Amino acid sequence: MKIVDKGEAMLSEKKYSIQMITSFLHEVAKKNEVYKFTQDDITYLALKNIHDESELQLIIIPSTWIQGKKIRNWLADYLVLTNNFKMNSVAIEKFNKNFTPNNEKSNLEIQIIDFTLEEKNVFDKIFLQPKKAKIWSALYDEYLSHKYLIVDKKKSDLIEKYKMLFQKEIFKVNKTKKVCVVSPFTYGKSALINSLLGRKILAEDILVKTAKVTTINYNAQFWLMKEGNQLFVEKYKEIGNFKSRLGYLTTINENQGHVINVTLDNPTLKNITLIDTPGLFGKFSQHDEITESIIKDVDQIIYLLSPTQLGFEPYTRKIIEWQKKYNKPCIFVMNKIDLVKEEKDRQRLMEEFNEKMGHLVAHDGIFLVSAYSGLKSRLYKNAEVDLITLKKDMLISIKKNGEVYSGRNFTEDCVEILEKESGILELESYLNSMYGG
Repeated sequence: MKIVDKGEAMLSEKKYSIQMITSFLHEVAKKNEVYKFTQDDITYLALKNIHDESELQLIIIPSTWIQGKKIRNWLADYLVLTNNFKMNSVAIEKFNKNFTPNNEKSNLEIQIIDFTLEEKNVFDKIFLQPKKAKIWSALYDEYLSHKYLIVDKKKSDLIEKYKMLFQKEIFKVNKTKKVCVVSPFTYGKSALINSLLGRKILAEDILVKTAKVTTINYNAQFWLMKEGNQLFVEKYKEIGNFKSRLGYLTTINENQGHVINVTLDNPTLKNITLIDTPGLFGKFSQHDEITESIIKDVDQIIYLLSPTQLGFEPYTRKIIEWQKKYNKPCIFVMNKIDLVKEEKDRQRLMEEFNEKMGHLVAHDGIFLVSAYSGLKSRLYKNAEVDLITLKKDMLISIKKNGEVYSGRNFTEDCVEILEKESGILELESYLNSMYGG
């Protein structure tokens, strides 16, 4: 007979509950319903993304932390929902009685935000404080606490005042140079920023229908601030929860554009603010307008290019127009350069760039980069992927002594070469030299 301690037993039950709920969401769940399930003093709140039902979400909290009507109110605030959703605990209990776990179901995708990893007092400060904004001195004395949700329709300047204070104390916006990345959709803006950060922070498959601007600054802790009709600020201890929350906020479909500010402990960010703008030439013209409103106030622009779409005329015209209008320092980054293997083809690409763009716009250089390879090499260095994962990746390869290394013959010493060949080091070195990183 195997003796299992309480902690291990709870972990096993937790795994079962997650698998059961994931299957339930895939097979039974309806949109606009939140399903509540309680097991071993843990409450599971499951839903199909209200804005995109192909995305499944599961929020886990200790049952003693939040109860009754507070759960509904908290969900409305936390998930930025209106109150027209239903709470349902019957359907999931019925499903649970007939559920049998299996390995196939354990591979179903779901976004999990687990607050049992947080401390009770932190959770209280983040989520259970009154909506009414605290007085200015208390806010400042508590170093902005952990979360403030500020909604005030009567005083139109209240949100702006709080935003300025947060930006000054947490996001240090007045002490950094603003660098924005601009390109049409599918060129890899978010992938490039992720590669510079060495972490997969930004979602790289953001839908064309979103209009979010994400700014990234330095801080030793994970802070997140969302601006819009309301302002809220959150601090996370666990990077997994932080990334899940950011992923949700940057992909929900909202009619208005919003600015999401985040902080990371990356030294590259100590002197710059990286800005991810909405993709150009999408379904909505407001994306282009939002991007233009951002570049008016930045210190430098990174125009991202694609080797397969070089010379795309609407983009070329837009770049020329904005550079004439705002005269901002800029560089070009040719992403996805791993698609162009031969040196002669890369040289031909550079000639085409100079012919179609380079001589028309004053710029500080062009960098050839594979954001994908750069990120993969850095994820390995940060122990977020292993060597087996890199070996299995058909897009990963390097050249050494005239030979191509990939798959089984891709070894640990190939990772340094992969990072170097990606071109991300040269781009990072340029930014550091420009802004003192």
